[in-house]
Amino acid sequence: QVLMSMATSYVGTQPMLYLLSRTRTCTRNCISLRCFASVKTLQIDGRASVQTVLRNFKEATDNYKLPLHIIALGDRGIGTALHVLASVKTPKEKKKVRMATFTLEGTSTLAQLEPASLESYQRLWPNQGRLYRLHVLPSESWAEKSARVESRLPVNPNAAPLGLAKAASARAGTAPAGSRVALETLLAGKEQAQRWRTAKMARVVATIHHWEVLPADPTRPTRPFKCTSRLFQKPAEGAAKGVEQFWTLQLNIHPEGPPKQWENSHAKQESESDPEPDPDPEGDDGVGEGSGGDRDGDGDGDGGRGKKQAEK
Repeated sequence: QVLMSMATSYVGTQPMLYLLSRTRTCTRNCISLRCFASVKTLQIDGRASVQTVLRNFKEATDNYKLPLHIIALGDRGIGTALHVLASVKTPKEKKKVRMATFTLEGTSTLAQLEPASLESYQRLWPNQGRLYRLHVLPSESWAEKSARVESRLPVNPNAAPLGLAKAASARAGTAPAGSRVALETLLAGKEQAQRWRTAKMARVVATIHHWEVLPADPTRPTRPFKCTSRLFQKPAEGAAKGVEQFWTLQLNIHPEGPPKQWENSHAKQESESDPEPDPDPEGDDGVGEGSGGDRDGDGDGDGGRGKKQAEK
């Protein structure tokens, strides 16, 4: 049960801060996740600059010492949120750099775990597109940047979110402890296409999170995880050495606990091929925000006909 009192103030296009007074009894196994008496919430809709949101984020968390809820609205909002989190790092301490660590929930997960919270969010920000909630941990619990990348999954224009979610879930389930699985997209091309690919990454991670915390079959193994975001430069795939470098946005999955164990190979194949009876809880009709008939968001209007090839 969640009891919320919100004080709202709108100042131009600046992000809005809310104080959520929460009272609840935690009956779930929250691995390395604390239950806080009060958590500030930062709303991001993509209208304010990354620098402005970053200042508000730092202020709301007392220089990253406190937890924070981020409500990202629509494709623009989640894109700005991931860029902000990718820009936050702790200073080097004993040659270790930590990245902002968070969990990412979609509306389907919130509807089952915290329906009162979701109702309040939708009442405050109606008709804002897909809604995500990111719970950012205090800096003392952030993941180390040195965690090894076990597997990389590029997010291409025609890649189906459900296919990506299944592939990433299977790899994260068996990845060694202390490693990470990375979803990556190149920040090149039209702005709308970049925004759609970034939102697709968030949708994939929110879907996997739903499968892990609310499995349709409780007998199947689950493995909770946290996320980090990272920005770095690299040349485009297949480009010659010394050519222009492009920025790449990376959304990392950090599995917790031991790898998933299946009783036999048949059970493993079944789990990887069909994680849930309702496999895409965050899906609708596959149309990106503001994409019209261009389902894959690449601007060519082909409706995503290359999905089968991308999944293969």
